[in-house]
Amino acid sequence: MHNSVTLGKLAVLITAVALAATGQVLLKRGMVDAQRVSLDSGRSLALTAASSPWVVGGLMVFGVSAVAWLLTLAHVPLSVAYPFNALGYVAILIASSVLLHERTNPWMWLGTLLVGAGLVLIVLAGPASSTSQGTQSQVREKPGAVVTDDVRFALGQESIALPPRRAT
Repeated sequence: MHNSVTLGKLAVLITAVALAATGQVLLKRGMVDAQRVSLDSGRSLALTAASSPWVVGGLMVFGVSAVAWLLTLAHVPLSVAYPFNALGYVAILIASSVLLHERTNPWMWLGTLLVGAGLVLIVLAGPASSTSQGTQSQVREKPGAVVTDDVRFALGQESIALPPRRAT
């Protein structure tokens, strides 16, 4: 079975990550508001949060992200899909700083940049062979042989192969 990551599959994967990050921002906003209301009114934080539109909306968005993630897992190797969660770190740092006005520092930005760079390295230097079923490739590679990754990003009738690398 040829294992490729098409633009459509990549779009679902990025959508899942973006929705998860959005859900987290909504949940944070809702919990900050719920805590304030709870302290002012003397009501339970759990009950106040459960009735917060921000919290309910965040849970709904997070639920949709879970469905998109499950669709991703059905079609994309986990070793390729999971590193994309690093994009969520970048989105969360930006959103928490810009939308929630949380304080950040240069070290946080540097760390997030390094996580993003790590994502690029993982995707470019991923496993030489992988399948969506998690089984081993039947092809045996000789040490030092040049191999190409099974993961290709399809563009219409063409596909772009990831760079060749040495088998280990």
